[in-house]
Amino acid sequence: MVRDNIEQCLAEGVGKHVAHGGWNDLFWAVHPGGRKILDVVEDRLALAPGKLDASRHVLSEYGNMSGASIIFVLDELRRRGDMPSGGLGVMLGIGPGISIETMLLRVAAA
Repeated sequence: MVRDNIEQCLAEGVGKHVAHGGWNDLFWAVHPGGRKILDVVEDRLALAPGKLDASRHVLSEYGNMSGASIIFVLDELRRRGDMPSGGLGVMLGIGPGISIETMLLRVAAA
């Protein structure tokens, strides 16, 4: 279900804020619900290698901690310097019953 619906959900939710370069212009905080979900998101959105590294790192270090996982991903992005000042990103959660939640993020100026 994620494979068939993720791009449409994101296009409807945050697509109007995406520049001409597409999804790769954003930073990504994806809930690490599992390797398969991360692989599908990366594949369907044609994300550049490394765009989901923070999510993959949190999954490998801590596993799926339910809702708290996304906070760990945001912290990992911050620590890596992957959230440029003024930059836009997407926080994406995929939950039970394949519910998809999106939020557009803008990094505050330092």
